[in-house]
Amino acid sequence: MSAEDDAPPPPDDALAPLARAAFALGGLALVALVGVEAWQVLARYVLNASPGWTEPTALLLLTGAMSLGAAGAVHQGAHFGFFILRERAPAPVRRALELMSELVVATLGLVLAYGSGRLLLDGLVGPGRGGT
Repeated sequence: MSAEDDAPPPPDDALAPLARAAFALGGLALVALVGVEAWQVLARYVLNASPGWTEPTALLLLTGAMSLGAAGAVHQGAHFGFFILRERAPAPVRRALELMSELVVATLGLVLAYGSGRLLLDGLVGPGRGGT
């Protein structure tokens, strides 16, 4: 295997600082999650006074960490892929697989954006009252 077969370094384009910021915020969210969970356990089992805010906060932090980590990984081209198949394929097939991968990611992004928009509108105006 040559040096060209190795995984590419993280992209150094205009979005690279944003991807690094996403990773940093995701890491901070994980650290905060550990703190929230530690407080939840301490309050519930030691102080016998379980706070109601810890569970929704933990879910928000976990969701944020996963979303930010996934976004950074997609930017680096390291999120979900069949790399062995792609790297072993001949050049024309490799390009077709790369294009197909990009199209799948874009399509899933659009589907998630559409569903998220509908969910947002339903939450703002309520189902059946002008929401989609």
